[in-house]
Amino acid sequence: MRKLILLVAVVAVAFLLLQVNGYAAPAALPKPVKESGAGKLYDAGGIKLVVLSGTFNEMGKQYGALLGDKISALYETAINEAFIKKGLFTQEELDAFADNTFKTMPMRQKELVRGMAQASGLSRQKIILAGDVVMVQVLARKKYGGNVTSCSSAAAWGKYTVDGKVLTARNYDFPDLFRSLVKDYGLIVVYKPSDGSNSVAGVGITGGISFIDALTDKGIYVEVNNGVDSAGFVLFNSRTQAMAQLMNLLFDADDAQEFYNLASGTRFSYSFILMVADASSASFYEIAPWDMRKREAKDITAIAAANQFDDPSWGILSLPSPAVWYSSLRESIMLNFAKSGPAGGVDEKYMMSVLDIPFFNEDGTLGKGAAVLKKNPKDDEVTVWQVITRPADLKMWVRMPTLTGWVFVDLKKWLEE
Repeated sequence: MRKLILLVAVVAVAFLLLQVNGYAAPAALPKPVKESGAGKLYDAGGIKLVVLSGTFNEMGKQYGALLGDKISALYETAINEAFIKKGLFTQEELDAFADNTFKTMPMRQKELVRGMAQASGLSRQKIILAGDVVMVQVLARKKYGGNVTSCSSAAAWGKYTVDGKVLTARNYDFPDLFRSLVKDYGLIVVYKPSDGSNSVAGVGITGGISFIDALTDKGIYVEVNNGVDSAGFVLFNSRTQAMAQLMNLLFDADDAQEFYNLASGTRFSYSFILMVADASSASFYEIAPWDMRKREAKDITAIAAANQFDDPSWGILSLPSPAVWYSSLRESIMLNFAKSGPAGGVDEKYMMSVLDIPFFNEDGTLGKGAAVLKKNPKDDEVTVWQVITRPADLKMWVRMPTLTGWVFVDLKKWLEE
């Protein structure tokens, strides 16, 4: 009880400091940078925002024309320098991975890649590898070992939020390499397909065509946490990659029930934990390559997750912290924050204050929060970006610690126009 009181006090102090200092997410007014056909590139408060419209091939061409030079530079830094020249992979290994990835892609993604390659002049392999640098990092950890699980997220609604609608918050934690990449290549992409598919916006790295934080025009928000410590570090190269599978669910599902129906009939290539939120509630899908469980909040209107499966029907042992990179501790911290907001309920400013509280103190001991905004010298995991959403209003706040403060993007404008 004393720990919980202290936790609430820490959040309250942080929240008051934010109010005193007038801290709030600036209303980003994206500035036009470049156009190619129906595609448009903007600067949204320091984060690139690219809006793509048309067929998937046309959107790929727009993407490649607008950002081909950045994708080429990213490939050199993130693939050639970080993996090939360091001897972690040979060029032949990665090209074979890219070729196999393309063979398993649904037609939407194939058409995006074809268009990007044609407009940028880059090879199909370079487009795929630069766009899927996260999976290349996962492959490296599969090959050489190392932590693969370190994200955390929470959602609150009902009595815990100011208007009863869902508010989400997440830390995307990954190796320090990705923080340096985000500094130069952080990006928000908006797809506006002309074939009747849903419009989808996602946060990622330049060149990426699938996203681990995404929001649709139908008000479905998803974010991904790794789940291999519960379901095993198995990668199926005969299946469509998990994030491409996820993107197609978002393009197709008109509501959360449809999303569940489609997801429950999908055999994913990788183990992960997926938050699915809409205007009225949020849940976590615990996904293994052979099955899926939907974990819902029990008798409360808040829920959180880190990197372990929690649904007891799995029969999978959930390990206490510090196992799985402190997963149980980080999950409990995020859940307590979601439930312990100020009188009147949680809003985005409160969530920003929560995501300011560090997981590590300056001396390397454990702190009171879950964010790794300053790198711990003893650990390679850092918070690469943070996202807050209000799905009902298609609102998103993004912070990339090496690049920006909190940036507000009104996705309603971009998704529905």
